[in-house]
Amino acid sequence: MAVHLTQQQAETLRWVSSGDGKFGRNLLCWNSDSCANLEYKKDVRRLRVTVERAG
Repeated sequence: MAVHLTQQQAETLRWVSSGDGKFGRNLLCWNSDSCANLEYKKDVRRLRVTVERAG
């Protein structure tokens, strides 16, 4: 069965399969507790860093 992807879907699949994509997935897993309960906001203030999400 053939699967047809849009250009955007194909690019996303390539990125997810890349080293950067795998690192991003691991980063979310490693920090899942902090992200789920919004603890990262305290770290942002404490460390004086900027958190941005592209997309």
